[in-house]
Amino acid sequence: MADVRADRRAVHWMVPSPWQWQRSDTAEHSLLEEGWKHPVLVIESRAADLAEARHATAEYVRDACPWVDRDAVVLVVSELLGNAVRHTERGDWILCLRSQGAVLTADVQDTSTAPPAPRRPDLAAGGGMGWHIAEDLTSSLDVLPHAHGKTVRAEWHAVDGWQADRPVGRRVTRMALC
Repeated sequence: MADVRADRRAVHWMVPSPWQWQRSDTAEHSLLEEGWKHPVLVIESRAADLAEARHATAEYVRDACPWVDRDAVVLVVSELLGNAVRHTERGDWILCLRSQGAVLTADVQDTSTAPPAPRRPDLAAGGGMGWHIAEDLTSSLDVLPHAHGKTVRAEWHAVDGWQADRPVGRRVTRMALC
């Protein structure tokens, strides 16, 4: 899937292969042996806008995770990317989607080291609802700080023995402190 802008790729597909080996605690194994059956989708803000990211997310979920509520995933990704644009100095972000077994993970990396500050929703002035929506529509929501900013990780888990039509929300947020 290529960007419409000349000479720029908006979407990068990284396909794990049997020849990509990682070291586990006890033995070497491939990503495919760990359940990686679908490519990893990576989108960078320097090559794509929010609309392109939402469209690519919807396509990825349709193809890789038919058990998850596509609209819920697109909404959460949209909220997280919007927060990255609004609450960082440059507005740069990287979106990474991957499906492993019955788990869909969306990582949104940005350049701000400040953790998200959920606030009370204000319907009159607008705002304050995005983080709460993301919590309600995901199985887990984590904030992982690092030297160049942070990564917000949203996960959706399929329920064992059930053909999941939508994600099971746990309303759990964890912030890793380094």
